[in-house]
This record gives sequence, structure tokens and C-alpha cells, in this order.
Amino acid sequence: MQIDNAGNFKSVKFINFNSSNYPTLTLQNLTNINGTLYFILGEENAGKLWRINQIGDAEIVRDSSSTYPAFNPENLTFINNTLFFTADDGRYGKELWKINQQGYSQRISDINPSESSSNPENLTVVNGTLYFTATNSYGTELWRIDSDGNPQTITVKDIFYGAESSNPSNLTVVKDTLYFTADQGSNYSGRELWKVDNRGYVTLVKDINPGSLSSNPENLIVVNDTLYFTATDNIGKKLWWIDNSNGQVKPVVNFSNELSNFDNFTNINDTLYFTTTDTVSRKLWKIESNGNAIFIDDINRNSGFDEDFNLTAIDNKLYFVKDDSLDGSQVWVLENQAPEIKLSSYIANFKEINSFNNYSQPQFIEPNAIILDRDSDNFNKGKLTVRITNGSHPDDRLGIHGNSSIVLDGRIVKYQNIEIGILTPSYGVEDMVIDFNANATRPIVEQLLRRVSYTNFSRNPSTNPRTVELIISDGDGGTSEVVSKIVNVQPVNDAPFIGRNQLLYDSSTNLDPINPNSTPNGSWFAYQQFGSNVSKTLVDGGIKLTSGNEAYAGFNTRTIPPLDKNEGYILSFNLQLLSEDHTSYGNTDKNGDGKADRAGFSVTLLGSSSEGIELGFWENRIWVQQDGVFNTGTSQAADITNPYLTLFTQVEGVDFDTTKSVNYDLAIFGYNYTLYADNKSILSGRLRNYSAYKPTTEPDKFFPNPYSKTNFIFFGDNNPYAGAEVKLGDISLTTHSKYLSYSPNNIVTYQENNPGVVIDSQITLIDLDSPNFEKED
Repeated sequence: MQIDNAGNFKSVKFINFNSSNYPTLTLQNLTNINGTLYFILGEENAGKLWRINQIGDAEIVRDSSSTYPAFNPENLTFINNTLFFTADDGRYGKELWKINQQGYSQRISDINPSESSSNPENLTVVNGTLYFTATNSYGTELWRIDSDGNPQTITVKDIFYGAESSNPSNLTVVKDTLYFTADQGSNYSGRELWKVDNRGYVTLVKDINPGSLSSNPENLIVVNDTLYFTATDNIGKKLWWIDNSNGQVKPVVNFSNELSNFDNFTNINDTLYFTTTDTVSRKLWKIESNGNAIFIDDINRNSGFDEDFNLTAIDNKLYFVKDDSLDGSQVWVLENQAPEIKLSSYIANFKEINSFNNYSQPQFIEPNAIILDRDSDNFNKGKLTVRITNGSHPDDRLGIHGNSSIVLDGRIVKYQNIEIGILTPSYGVEDMVIDFNANATRPIVEQLLRRVSYTNFSRNPSTNPRTVELIISDGDGGTSEVVSKIVNVQPVNDAPFIGRNQLLYDSSTNLDPINPNSTPNGSWFAYQQFGSNVSKTLVDGGIKLTSGNEAYAGFNTRTIPPLDKNEGYILSFNLQLLSEDHTSYGNTDKNGDGKADRAGFSVTLLGSSSEGIELGFWENRIWVQQDGVFNTGTSQAADITNPYLTLFTQVEGVDFDTTKSVNYDLAIFGYNYTLYADNKSILSGRLRNYSAYKPTTEPDKFFPNPYSKTNFIFFGDNNPYAGAEVKLGDISLTTHSKYLSYSPNNIVTYQENNPGVVIDSQITLIDLDSPNFEKED
């Protein structure tokens, strides 16, 4: 039967076939090949290969030679748009066949000449090549067919040299490598594990039972791209695995030598479950990705050893038959034990208080945390989530404060230089998430949790308590209960300082910034452009700069005084975005974190130590470009999705309407920055160092590298795949003045949260976190 497009059942018409002539007719091996259904129909040991044609009727697959047609087809295998199968034509015996380009069945070759069959079996596809076992005058060995499907059969290797058979079996594919077991004879290594690598070479993996004795590998199973099998060495039968990092064959540890009867191997959610027998009972085990065995349960204590346990995977759960000696044999399900996070001085519902000084180095949330997990010592595919649920503020930061073992390479989390997961950073109110891989064992994850840190970048932070929650999943379906800490932020008062003002661009002159008369000190800015779709127009109160995609345009300083972060400085500017486009050209998300990494207008401020900040401006958001040591893309263009690529990707930011005329103050003090909009703090964080940027592609390589400079200021479009139209007003710079003798004739009042208050055209009193400040004569 078939179901038509309307959902109705329809009988399939069989062409030139009368089923009444076949009282024991069977239909089997339904196989979909590129939208065509093939199947085997006929009496036992005399079936034929059929298919459903384009009009929906069943037709027999004709042979290219009508003299000796194929019957009893088996082992249907599809590779490289060709269907291979085994069949017997009554003259040459059972051989390997295929469906040719004309749609006919065709015997490939007579591997075992005369009427004797070669009996091809174990058809297995590896990296576009068909492997199988077959018998000729050299015995039963491993064979293959080239990737073009040509009727030329090539012997891989006569492992048992001469007419004796190596009898390859247990063909198992791991990525692009074929593993199998074969017998080299008692004069050599006996029956051991072999492989065909990605170059087609056959090699002995390991002589597990040294000498001529056989280890007899069995139960080959692939779990999460790792091969497991049982084999006997000179001590006894063990469970083994192949470490993909170095190719070594290793025994699974945590086992007693008294265990035997390894069986019931079952893969559930990339975890290997199996049973063993000791002197007391049958036991259920599982294997972690690091090769360690974890005991789970006694399945049939006091009920014998010959029971069929029927380990069965359904919806990523393990079901099995167990006799608990009370109710007899029953169906049981294995429930994953959730991990547990224990905090120091832990009492139920108790929340220990940590006190952190703002603007200090990151402080640990819980340096003594413990992670418990009864049935999982590996957190592959699990995740750690840390979030601030109450009292969160955009200036808050959650992070990983590394040490000699725990380090961050971009977004890659490493333990002793081995990758254990990928970090999704937290900026302000966002969750911090780390997704673990197979290297993340429970002890390693515990050390990582102890390095989770909190800090705050505001100069005048909120003192409302923050509730930090931690939750972890083990990758096996278990998720911990939420544990939490209360974080109190204690502000630190900063001493005020006197700053000297320098007007870099005076918009009231109605002059171009490159005009020597645009500032009291002459031409501070040089105009650079690349591309034809760039224009600038003098307007009332400033200059309008327009740059489209595939263009660079902007203004940068020629020379400015040293910008010392330890003494502090402020860049003040008036800016209005009239329009901006960062989405029209290709992929905008460079590192795959869901955030676009381009801006049509940017402000770059670099100090004397090469540290500074670059702000990207959209019409509805202001955000920071990340630094990093990885720069595979070599360009600011966001065109590669790779978690290692952190340079020039979006990190912290704030939603903000930039289409209005706003007076901004970008204050640098110590290792941190704060951005004020009309005297209100809107964004803060740590300084960045962009010196890893190396321009090697056009047109970047034709320009001087701005990120190799110190004491540098830039306003404009520095991305070839974004553009903007902006109005730029007054620009000024305030730097710290150590030795200044000045006596004002009036009282100056400072309003809290103002970055500075102007005393006169050249002098500013700066106190970024003080309440009202009054200075008298």
C-alpha cells in the first residue's frame, strides 16, 4: 500500500507478477534510495530486487544480462549515488552487484572464479568507500571498491598470508576510520583489533594479548565518536577504549579483576551502559568520556546470573529488567541523579554575604564551592549558568577569574591548556553561561566554579544587594537546584582632581575640523576617506559626515598630550546619529554569540599605554568592541563564526537613543572607563587593548594601523561593511594637571554624577563619584 498526496491509501500495482504462484511470498528490506523505494520480493532464498517506478507501480529491477539474472539479493547498501547488494545468478555464485546508470542490476566481478561463491558480507561505507569481506583462493579477507564504483575489486590486505582466512568481522566505523577484528594466525599476533585509516592503510591497532595468543576483541560499539570493546590480555577479559587524543588503546579503569560477562552494551545520549558479573550479582555500569567506569546498581542480587536484562533505550532513558528479590522481575527505569552545588558554611536556605569593593579586582563568588554528582563524573553537554536575579545593574560583571590552571582564550575555557567549554559572557543583566564538552570532568568543573567572580565598574554604584544564582546541569539530563549568594557592593570614594581643558573642535566657528582656524590650537584633526560614497557638509552647530558601506571616513587627532589612565582623562563630544546601517552586507555576527559586531560610526580613544576603548554607535544602542589575541579574520569585518575570534566583537553595551543631540563624556580612570550621556552614567567597564589587530587584507593594509598607536582619538566610520550619517559638534579633552596654581573668584558647585564641572575655559574640577562638592576662594 501507499499513501497519495491527499492522504488516501492506494494499492501498489505489481507489473507482470501473480502472487498466487508464490504461496510463501515475503517482502523485505525496504530501502529509500534518492527518493526511489527498493525492496526484495519473492520466496525464501529466491527473491528478486524490485522498486517503485515514477508512476507508483512496482517493477522488477532487470538484469543487464538476461542469461544469468540475479536472485536472492541481500545487503542493500547505498553509496555515491549507487546501490550495491549481494546476489546469486546461479552460475558464478553469490557475488557483489550494483544498479548501473541505466537502472539495471549488474554483477561487478567474479571475486571467486567459477561457480563457487565469494559470499560478500559486512558491507560497510567509510568516507565514500565501500568495504566488505569476501572469500577467494586466499581465504576470507577484507576488500573494498573505489569511490567511483568501478567494477574493479581491490583487496585491502591478506592479513593471514596464503590460503588461510583472517575472517575479518565486527566492522565498525569511527569518523573516517574502519575498525575490525581479524586473525593473523598462531605464528603471529592471533585474533586482534585492526584498522583501515583515512589513507586506506591497514594496520594492527594493538597486540593486546602479546605474542601468538588472541585477545578476541568483541562487542565493538561507538559512543560519542569513541570506540569501546572487550578483549582479553594476559590478565583476563577487560573493557577497553581508544583515546582519540592520541590513538592509544586503554583499559577502562575503576574495575575489579573479578568482573566478567561484559554484555548488554547500550548507548544512551552518548553514554555507554553495560552489565558485568562478579561473585555476587549482575551489576549495571556506565562509562564516562574520560574512560572511567561508574557503578550504578546491583541488578539481580540473590537472583542468579542467567537472566536477560533487556537494556533498552527509549527517549534517552535506560529501561531494564531487575529482580529486587521482593517482587520478582520488573521493568525498571534509570533516573539520572541531578548534580548538587554545595557552598561554604552551607545551611538550607542560608545565603552567605560577601562584600566587594567596587572598581577592585574581580572577587570570587564562592572559592570553596563543591559539586557532587552520584552517577556522573563528566559534564559533557552540560552547562553552568550564573545570573544576578535581584538588584542587577548594567555596571555589574560576572566572569571567570583564571589562574594557572583555569584560563580563557577568547570565549574558550581551558583547564591546563585543554578546552573544556565555551563561555557566553555576562555584561550587566545578562546570564553568564559555560557550555561544557567531554573534557569537563566533575573535579575540573568544581575548580571552574570556584573561579566564578563578580565585580562592578561604576564610579558611583548602587548599594542595593545583588542576588547571584548558580545552577549546573551534567549533560545526562540532571540539573541542580538553584543556590545563591547575596552580594553587597561597597562604594569607594575617589579623590577629586583638577583637569586642564583643551578644545579639539569648536563647532561655533562653522569650519571644517581640518581647517587650522577650527580650534584655538590650530588643526587638530585630519580627514581620511576611502571609497566614493563619502561626503561631509558644514551645518549649524557642527559638521555632517556621511559614509556608506564599502567606505572608511572620519577624523583623527594629529597630536595630543599624554593620556595617562592612572591620572585620569575625559573625552567630551556632542554627537547625533541621523542614520546608521550595519546589517546590509553579509554576516554581521563574527563569533556566533547572537550579537552583531559592526557599527557605522565609532569613537576610538587610546591612551599612552595602548589601552583604551572603542565604542560602536547604532541608532538605538552604544556598545564596546572587544579586544583579544586571536585575529584569524585579520579584518574588522565580521565574517567568520568562531568562538576564538573575540577581537572586534560586541561585548557590553546599553540600549540608548543616539538619534538625538547628546553631550557625551568618556571618562578614563585606572583600568576602567565610564560613558556619561548628558551627565548621566550609562555604560562602564574595563579598558581594552586592541594591539593584536594586524591589517593584512585590502584595503586595511594600505592604511596605518591605528591600534598600534598611543594617545589616539578617532571619530568616524572605520568598518568597510557599515555606514552612517552623523552630526558632530564640539569636541574637547580634559587631562589631569598635577601642578596647577589657580584661585577662582567664585564658588563652584559640583552636582553628583557629573563627570566634571567647568571652572573656566581651561580648568575643570573632576570628581566622578562625589556628592555635591563646593569649592570656595
